[in-house]
Amino acid sequence: MRTNIDIDDELMAATMRASGKATKKAAVEEAMRHYTRAMLMQDIVQSTRGIGWEAPAFEEDGPAYEPGK
Repeated sequence: MRTNIDIDDELMAATMRASGKATKKAAVEEAMRHYTRAMLMQDIVQSTRGIGWEAPAFEEDGPAYEPGK
C-alpha cells in the first residue's frame, strides 16, 4: 500500500539508527512490526489477569519521545 505521511526528521533518523535499517521504508516497517508485536503481547498479558499470575505493568503509551534528547 502506498502512503504519504509527514514524519518528524529527528524521529525518523533515530528510528533508522535504532533499527539499523538503511531506508525509511525498512525502518518504518520494522517499527510497525515491533509495535504490533508489543501490542499483541500486551493483549496476551491483559488476558491472563485473574488466573493467578501477575505480569509487570505496561505503560499505556510507552515512553515519550522527545526530539534532541
